[in-house]
Amino acid sequence: MTIELERNPMPAGEPTWSTSTITNTGPDNLVWFHDGCADAVYVKGLMEGTTWRPGVKDQTGAALEYRKFALESIGVDHGEVWIVFQPEEFLDQKGSYGCADVGMSDRIAPGAAIVQRERWDGFAGMLLGPPPTGRVPVIGTFRYYWRESDGEPEDITTRTFDVHLEAWVVESGKPRVHPAEAIDAALTDERLVDVIEARDFRNGNEPLVRFDPGEGLWKVGLLDYTEPPIVHLVLVDGFSGVVSGWEERIWNYDTDGFP
Repeated sequence: MTIELERNPMPAGEPTWSTSTITNTGPDNLVWFHDGCADAVYVKGLMEGTTWRPGVKDQTGAALEYRKFALESIGVDHGEVWIVFQPEEFLDQKGSYGCADVGMSDRIAPGAAIVQRERWDGFAGMLLGPPPTGRVPVIGTFRYYWRESDGEPEDITTRTFDVHLEAWVVESGKPRVHPAEAIDAALTDERLVDVIEARDFRNGNEPLVRFDPGEGLWKVGLLDYTEPPIVHLVLVDGFSGVVSGWEERIWNYDTDGFP
């Protein structure tokens, strides 16, 4: 198994491609078990020695509960900065995506290979804006395989291996607002706090935190799973942290993706 980066260091805010190759170097078929997406290699990295700034943490009541849940839902409640490479076939997906919950197997013949391309979009996590400068050990994981001659193992989840690659992210331009800071700024807007306080929080609704690179704005708010779904968003300038607007509209899964 090999992973090759298009470039290293990787500029924050700019796409960088990787190529992963799984080659069967053995004398018989390699059986590979997977779900409906059939992605051979999962490529990601957790930055070391670099974390998001924590924000101010001075909310109370429903606003504080929202803050905690929002940070957990975007995976940065401990300041973690994740770098995720997305398989080429899913690049048109905005937000999260799912795979068919089925199991199927393929065979890789001796000497044959699976070549897969993935792209890091230049942003941390899922639409969380460009990450800070720092070291990121990139890990590629190949899962659930065995030799046909050996037969299927009793527990296929134990049949995984990783390839590690040292990489760096380099941020350019003026300093940006970090996720917790964007949430803190949004919670100074009474319109969002009123929406949160009027809800049975976490029941048919969830926080939404995204950075829009085209507009240079953080969009922080609440998505109500009504029919149709309605989103309530505070717009926060991605560089100054100043609240710049308010948006309430129907959430369109075709154009907005999945949270």
